[in-house]
Amino acid sequence: MYLMFSSLFSRVLYLGRQYYSKLSKMKIQIKRLFNLGALVILFMPAFFSCKKDQPTKAVITVLDNNSLPLAGAHVRVFQDSVVNQYGVRASVSDEKISDSNGRTEHIFKWEAFLNIEAIRIRLDTASLPLDTDTARGYVRLEYQKTVNATVQFH
Repeated sequence: MYLMFSSLFSRVLYLGRQYYSKLSKMKIQIKRLFNLGALVILFMPAFFSCKKDQPTKAVITVLDNNSLPLAGAHVRVFQDSVVNQYGVRASVSDEKISDSNGRTEHIFKWEAFLNIEAIRIRLDTASLPLDTDTARGYVRLEYQKTVNATVQFH
C-alpha cells in the first residue's frame, strides 16, 4: 500500500511539474504578447495623428519707386468693418513696420479679402517729417496657407 501510495504521489508530482513548466512558458508568451500589444497601443497615435494647423499668413513686400525693398514703412492690413448676417460687426486689422527686406508678416485666423496700406514717411536731415506717401493694394488670404503680396510706391 505504501509503495502504491508513494508511486502515485511521485506520479502526481511529476505531472504537476510538467503542468507548471508548460504554464510558465504560457505565462511568458502571454506577457510577451501583452507587452507587444502595449507597445502597439503606445505608438498608435504617431501613425494616426491629426494634421497640425498651419497659420493663415500674409507676407507683404513693400517696394520703393525703383522697385527696391523699402525698410521702415508702416504696413497696415485691414478689412473695413463688416456686418455679418447675425448683425455682428467684424473688424480685422494688423499693423507692422517693414524690415530691412521690405517685408512684414501678418497672421490671421480665417481667410478673407484684406486691404493693404503702406505709408512711407520722408524725413529731413533733422529727422523731422517732410511728407508722407501711401501705397495701396489688396490680398486674398487662403486658409492655412501663406500668401505673398507686393505694394509699390510710384
